[in-house]
Amino acid sequence: MPHQGRGFSQYGVSGSPTKSKVTSCPGCRKPLPRCALCLMNMGTPVSSCPGSGKMDEKVDLTRDKKLAQFNNWFTWCHNCRHGGHAGHMLSWFRDHSECPVSACTCKCMQLDTTGNLVPSDSS
Repeated sequence: MPHQGRGFSQYGVSGSPTKSKVTSCPGCRKPLPRCALCLMNMGTPVSSCPGSGKMDEKVDLTRDKKLAQFNNWFTWCHNCRHGGHAGHMLSWFRDHSECPVSACTCKCMQLDTTGNLVPSDSS
């Protein structure tokens, strides 16, 4: 049987085709959470998100591959339960201490005990 939808298959970090992307819970069919910043469902690789490409930079492919694996992890605040791709959340919290969801007033970064590890530009 020929592979249908070949142009739309998802690729993992290894570059090999993977099964179709799951966007809902197989048990209850509720949609999976979305990243608060790119609005893509959990399980969507960061490289598939709009504006995530690094076209002009030369990068070490081994290092980039390891970072890509971490950037795809999903993380969330245990207080407000908002979250997203780890790479997106790290980028957000470099400049902000509050939740990226506009109606949320949670100070997520101040609640994190490792929050002081993210470098800031204030001197």
